[in-house]
Amino acid sequence: MINLRTYSACHKEFRESTVENLTEQERKSVCAYIVNERYPKDENNFSDKVEHIKEYELPVYNKHFQEIKYLEYSLLPHVFLNPLLTEGLTHIGMLHSDISFQNNSIKDIILDLEQDPNQIFYNTFFGPLQNPDGGPLYLSPEQVYKICDYTSIKMKKYINPLSVLHTGWIGSQCIAPIKVFWEFGKFMQENYKEMEEILLLDKWDLQSYPDKHSPCGFIERIWGFYLVSLNMPIKRMRIDHIRENFSHEHGKIVK
Repeated sequence: MINLRTYSACHKEFRESTVENLTEQERKSVCAYIVNERYPKDENNFSDKVEHIKEYELPVYNKHFQEIKYLEYSLLPHVFLNPLLTEGLTHIGMLHSDISFQNNSIKDIILDLEQDPNQIFYNTFFGPLQNPDGGPLYLSPEQVYKICDYTSIKMKKYINPLSVLHTGWIGSQCIAPIKVFWEFGKFMQENYKEMEEILLLDKWDLQSYPDKHSPCGFIERIWGFYLVSLNMPIKRMRIDHIRENFSHEHGKIVK
């Protein structure tokens, strides 16, 4: 039996419009995942149609990930650190809050997962490096190989650079089996200090690009590379990403 919960990371609010197209049953699979205790919340704009969890009130909370602005990626290590986030579940999702679920979108994903539970649902797929319209990789092939080699060693799982360079990579939002999130969350919690040092000291010339890599942007790429290396079937989820003009100041590590 598939038991899914999608965590929609939100800093300020979680509007009812996000879930207005879902049935009452589908809304039980959606949770407003509230991050960053230092950011002002609009308490009048949090829908009461879904469950709410405040990351900073979890039994185990590593505040560093929000202090340096990992944004939604702080969910990943906290899944590893807090079993209650996956208790009784088979799949979870990491989504933004500036989205709108389409009609039956959760229901259809669950039905699909019942046929094959080892699938990944995504919202954005960035094309390969060779495609000029493929998306913001901001990495050379050599850097992709370095990142994949490093991640493969740390995770004891082959992260295939050719999948990235010739096929593309998955953007941040996705739904996947619990083990996918748990493995990557463990990797993040155990290695974030070393990865931040790689950026700080510019060990791989990552800061030479016009848009210097923030910890959030760096993790976004590693996460996407990891997902496509799992060789699971991938399908696009039916959500509309509103992408409003709401700016987060990324915590960039520069020399």
